[in-house]
Amino acid sequence: MDAVKSSDPTLHVFEQDGEWHWGITIDRPSGIGVKVVAFSDDGFGSEEEAREDGERAMREGEWKSQASRRAEPSRSSV
Repeated sequence: MDAVKSSDPTLHVFEQDGEWHWGITIDRPSGIGVKVVAFSDDGFGSEEEAREDGERAMREGEWKSQASRRAEPSRSSV
């Protein structure tokens, strides 16, 4: 079995406010903690649906495009 590389994404599935969501994290370059690089905007009716969609996002590399968009400077006035 291959060891997981620190840059490999990890899928998390969780329930929040009655809906299921997924999030994808990677280890921070500093080696301390993790960084959320993608997440589901919409909730799912079941844990299985959320997991399937999160696994699809990982397979298709969707998390990479979300991560690059989130790295852009915020346009928020806050």
